[in-house]
Amino acid sequence: AAEGGGAGGGGGGGAPADAAYLPMLSFDKLEGSVLLPHCPAEVVLNSLAEFALLDYALAGGRRIAVIEDPQVLQGGYDAVARPIGVCLEVSRCHRNPREARVRLVGRFRFRLLEAPQLHQDGFFLGRCEAFFDTPLPLEELSGEAPEQQSEEGEEVIDMPEPTAPELARAAVALLEGQFAHVGQAGKYQLFESLGEPPAPPAEGRAATSAGLEKLSFYLLAAIHTELAERRHHLASTDTKSRLRFLVDRLQKAGTRPILNLPGAASWMMSAGQSALGSFAIFLVVALLFLGKALGWFDEAPARHYRAKPQYLNEGAMVDAFNLGQAVNLLLR
Repeated sequence: AAEGGGAGGGGGGGAPADAAYLPMLSFDKLEGSVLLPHCPAEVVLNSLAEFALLDYALAGGRRIAVIEDPQVLQGGYDAVARPIGVCLEVSRCHRNPREARVRLVGRFRFRLLEAPQLHQDGFFLGRCEAFFDTPLPLEELSGEAPEQQSEEGEEVIDMPEPTAPELARAAVALLEGQFAHVGQAGKYQLFESLGEPPAPPAEGRAATSAGLEKLSFYLLAAIHTELAERRHHLASTDTKSRLRFLVDRLQKAGTRPILNLPGAASWMMSAGQSALGSFAIFLVVALLFLGKALGWFDEAPARHYRAKPQYLNEGAMVDAFNLGQAVNLLLR
């Protein structure tokens, strides 16, 4: 089977590269990881077929094709839709007789050109054609928005649309603003998962289409988005549209943390949750803690003895301390 070839190239700008046969995994195996180019993922392999798949990949280009739709490997291939996925490269592997823990790094997206073929060792091979974002025009990559002029040659006062490099710098600045809401621990956790973000193009200097594409996918992985949104931008070849979406999402979040950390989909992290709704939920939780700490929900003491005041009970004091910790966390 062919390995690598043209499928491992850099930014091809939407133009198809030579197809290559790659061992295939389902997206279901990437528990807790996002399936995006240029982003890391973790996978645990524990069957004989998966061990054979790993050996096949390591003997060749160290590449594994992860298909976005799990049904494709179960006879659900659609020749018209041409399912897409991400080719990932094995960067680290810890293996024992029972399982293999593999660290992968996304390299490029691909379209599956034909139904997967079952290898004799029990895993699937797919004929994958790489694709990339459409290259941006040179004037777009220059980093400065062109001055708009009227037919008479007078400069137009209306603000021009920001260029892709300007959107990239704005998105990175908004991402850094998110770190103030999650603290150093949250920032470290994100960097541990995705690595540090690629540097945005410097102001006044030309950018590259491949660099902006890579940065856009990092930012897409770094913030919490809905599955349908990620699928849309995974299939899209419009870098600028992706950057515009990211800036818009981060601006709408404001001071609300939306980094893609554990618990990011909860009510405190949801960008769609209204401020009034969040405050109402917080108020209910705070009142429940307060009531428990003051003994509002305890049974009344028997009348034949003098009960110790509830606020002196050791358990009540512990609950009061927990309330203070919860309030401090929620208001951080």
